[in-house]
Amino acid sequence: VATVAEVTGKGVSYSKLDPQALGFPKCSIADLKGGDAEHNAAMLKEVVGGKRPGPLQDTVALNAGAALYVAGKAESVQQGCEMAVASIKRGAALETLARWTDACSKF
Repeated sequence: VATVAEVTGKGVSYSKLDPQALGFPKCSIADLKGGDAEHNAAMLKEVVGGKRPGPLQDTVALNAGAALYVAGKAESVQQGCEMAVASIKRGAALETLARWTDACSKF
């Protein structure tokens, strides 16, 4: 559970963000353990490609969902998470990663 501070024109409000309340099962730090850069890159492709369901994909969806909310693309973190999961399922997240990888390789 994380404490969230939301800053708006009306001031600052605080709330709690509980992944379990958003439908994500509890996981441990060990569930999120990576490895070296090559291993992590391969895992990321599997996660955003929908081939690695579980704690890593849940964490990516939660973070993407929060980012979509903060960016004003979702009405709530919950909706943002649903959008992120749908993006993974339809292959859009993997396509975006491929575009970013291609763009970064040009530098």
